[in-house]
Amino acid sequence: MYLWDVRTKRSIKQIIGPHIYGEAIDIHGNVMVTGSHKAKFPIEIWDIGTEKCIESANWGDDPKDVCFLYTARFSNDGCYIVAGIQFVVSIIRVKGKLVVQPLQVNSMSITTRSE
Repeated sequence: MYLWDVRTKRSIKQIIGPHIYGEAIDIHGNVMVTGSHKAKFPIEIWDIGTEKCIESANWGDDPKDVCFLYTARFSNDGCYIVAGIQFVVSIIRVKGKLVVQPLQVNSMSITTRSE
């Protein structure tokens, strides 16, 4: 993935790793979140200055919980990430360790998925 400077019309950074499909990228301050279309560690937080992944998370604790993400966004305050595909989303706490909380979405509301 290349980061472009629109003023110079040139690539200024290259981040290797994410497989972006859809709108699964967002920037908050000096960090970027990517939601990848890959089985392992689809949620990644990157330091833009160093071009390094500083944290990553799987979709769930069970290796069978695979999710190929199509969206990932920071909350306005940068404390949470919302990521998902189709009718399943997760709200992820950013401060401290990434904690993935799967939610089930229907046409009327968002509810936590019971385990």
